[in-house]
Amino acid sequence: MNDLNNNFYIVIPAYNEASMITVLIEDVLEHTNNIIVVDDGSSDNTVELVKKKTVQLICHEKNRGKGAALMTGINEAFKDTNCDFVITMDGDGQHSPSSIMKFVELYNREKPDAIIGNRMWNVTDMPLVRKWTNQFMSWLLCKKAGITVKDTQNGYRLYSRDVVKCFPRDISHFSAESEVLICMGMQNSKILNLNIDVIYGDEVSSMNPILDPIRFFSMLRKYKKEK
Repeated sequence: MNDLNNNFYIVIPAYNEASMITVLIEDVLEHTNNIIVVDDGSSDNTVELVKKKTVQLICHEKNRGKGAALMTGINEAFKDTNCDFVITMDGDGQHSPSSIMKFVELYNREKPDAIIGNRMWNVTDMPLVRKWTNQFMSWLLCKKAGITVKDTQNGYRLYSRDVVKCFPRDISHFSAESEVLICMGMQNSKILNLNIDVIYGDEVSSMNPILDPIRFFSMLRKYKKEK
């Protein structure tokens, strides 16, 4: 259990994660009781499983996208005026809870605006297509945003209370996590990278292989027009 003087929340967006959500919550509970799970309109029994655990559950009536689920959870966490920061994790079990305290310790040392988890330090077990996609999109996004982030597609992150104020209000899909990096770059936010532990299993990405890349490049063009 967390023995440092921080008040933080873990925010987990979940969409049809019944196969992993119970184990994930149990592992996270070893580090903190402040857990918010946002079910984004799941059609399986994710909600029923989460209700059996001592965590806060928020449900979207219909699927609104990962970005919307994240912002629902983040906004709820910061209703607690004592909350210093939030850590976001995916609900598919790929993000190892063993890295939670690494985020907390790095935050305490450096007091950054954000910390982005980095899987790319060890790509031995990473599927080749995922490796190439992550490398290309990270290069492109960092060039656009003027930042140095090694794994821009990683959802395992820490956000401070202040940095969230610059986030767009209308983010919804997978490009959301890329868009907030651009916003942080425009604000000259202090962003750190943290090597994290990753668990690769038989999880299936809920990323839409056609629509989400279109949204990503549309988002990049939007910021090009605004600058």
